[in-house]
Amino acid sequence: MKGRDVKLPDGRVVNSWSEDYRRYCEAKTVFKRFKVKKTRQKYLADVYDKRGPQGYQDLYDEMMRIWEWEKKNK
Repeated sequence: MKGRDVKLPDGRVVNSWSEDYRRYCEAKTVFKRFKVKKTRQKYLADVYDKRGPQGYQDLYDEMMRIWEWEKKNK
């Protein structure tokens, strides 16, 4: 596989070309781009409409991992 191994803040090691890393980057971007909870919820609703329940759940879970890690490490 192309890319390199990347260690995420929660300790997981993923390849930089993997779906896990893409999802992590998307979740970080959502937090940076949408500062208000309501706009993040709207983004997630759009993800649900376009990618279905599994796509929504995967992104939501990643966002929660990031949120909990940042909350724990402040």
